[in-house]
Amino acid sequence: FPSHDRVFGWGLNNNGQLGNNSLTTADRPTQTFYGYTNYVEVRASGYTSFALTSNGQIYSWGYNTYGQCGVGNATTRISVPTPAAGNLLSFVQLANNETSSYGLRAV
Repeated sequence: FPSHDRVFGWGLNNNGQLGNNSLTTADRPTQTFYGYTNYVEVRASGYTSFALTSNGQIYSWGYNTYGQCGVGNATTRISVPTPAAGNLLSFVQLANNETSSYGLRAV
């Protein structure tokens, strides 16, 4: 996969799902929080967003009441990309729905 150093999002942002360290809705493409690079995949579902990096790390942000961001707690909102589970595992693919998330582990 080619990697890219920027993720943009727009629309509703009441739970930080745009990842730009804000809760303000955006009516045009807005870059997520700076400092993260090498994204190869981005996923969003409802109010939660995820990005997979070229080295298999997952970052998540947005609504997290059920712990679906995988950051080790159930903080209601995460408004910047945050490493999932301390990125102790390496993944090759990710998937999510409204209340849970999944990663296909690299062998």
